[in-house]
Amino acid sequence: MLLYHAMMLAPMFILAEMSVGWIVAIAAVLLGGIYVWVLHRRVHKFRRALESGSTAELPVDASSLGELATAINRRLRDHAEQTTRAQSQLDEVTRTLRATPIAVIALDAKQRVLGLNPAAARLLACDEMQARGRLLQELALEPELNAFIDEALAAGGIAARQLEMKHSRGDHGEDRAHALSASSEPLEMNNGPQGIVLSLVDVTRARQLEAMRSEFAANVSHELRTPITTIRGFVDTLTQLGRSDLDRSERFLAIVQRSVVRLSAIVEDILTLSLLEDPTRHAALETKRIPLLEIMQECAEDLAHTAELRKVSVAMEDPHGAHAMVNRSLAIQAVTNLLSNAIRHAPVGSIVTLRGLVASDSSGIEVIDRGPGIPSKHLERVFERFYRVDKSRHRETGGTGLGLAIVKHIAQVHGGRVEAQSQVGEGCHFRVWFPS
Repeated sequence: MLLYHAMMLAPMFILAEMSVGWIVAIAAVLLGGIYVWVLHRRVHKFRRALESGSTAELPVDASSLGELATAINRRLRDHAEQTTRAQSQLDEVTRTLRATPIAVIALDAKQRVLGLNPAAARLLACDEMQARGRLLQELALEPELNAFIDEALAAGGIAARQLEMKHSRGDHGEDRAHALSASSEPLEMNNGPQGIVLSLVDVTRARQLEAMRSEFAANVSHELRTPITTIRGFVDTLTQLGRSDLDRSERFLAIVQRSVVRLSAIVEDILTLSLLEDPTRHAALETKRIPLLEIMQECAEDLAHTAELRKVSVAMEDPHGAHAMVNRSLAIQAVTNLLSNAIRHAPVGSIVTLRGLVASDSSGIEVIDRGPGIPSKHLERVFERFYRVDKSRHRETGGTGLGLAIVKHIAQVHGGRVEAQSQVGEGCHFRVWFPS
């Protein structure tokens, strides 16, 4: 009987146990869903509070989370401000590098170009974007430059040297040599050995100016030494002669006088050039719009005696009634120098012509002579100081070697220019232009 009852009650206990399990399972699922929903709501409110920077939408019991959200928001705003400042500084550095005339090239340890500025691209005659990733030796077959880079990388990135690029480009795309002052600094690389930042300063113009200054000093010394030596020699002779030989004394005194005049002329021309090169005088230059025929007439009158001695006639032409904005005294000095040169070199009995010129934005005076002319190879240099086409004849004609240089500087002070045109055996055309 007991066994029978036990067998009858067993299924009931099993069913009861299974019902409790299902109830527990269903309850667990419901509680889990409720928990997930509540958690989702809290996360949503928390995210919204973070985005707004306010703790008003956070649960009342989550004030600590609100403080955390505020702190995170503050850090995000600070980070955004720092990023903006960094980007602004980067943009400023980029603009500076792109505007600087110094060629800047970044290279990795294998001498591949990481970047370069426009000045470097012009120097190497390459495209900025296409140059990146290429070996510098591919862009510039320059032994001195490549040797310098090897030296810089071997020295840890720091090096400096004066060098020359033989095949670099000029400002107008022409091939010409550049004298460069090269220096380098190390460039830290995150993913490999350090590279270098190469800076190349073009010192070609400075070298040329230094050479010109040296040449000018040598020429001045030579030009001054000649009359000074003459004066000293004849003064010593006159001292020894005393009054015993008046004829010779008078002849020697005439030579001394000519040397003194020449010495004075050279000094005056040097002082004139120094004044014309003073930038402060350029700003204070007073100009007035005047007829250029007045300039031509005054110059012709001043040199009438010289022309008469040479039996040279001076003709004037002004078909367009040229006017220009000039400083009268400087314009007269420039044209006088040109006219004086023309009279000295013109054949005896010939005509020197002064002609007024008019262009779109300038007016000028042309001086034409029928002299021996100037070979074409000399035309580009005739306006240099002390440059002589015919050194043996120069002193005979009484020039100082500075007259044409003064004309050039006077034109430049006014914002004008000079021109020379000639053919051997047919004379010269010199033009000085001024703003109209």
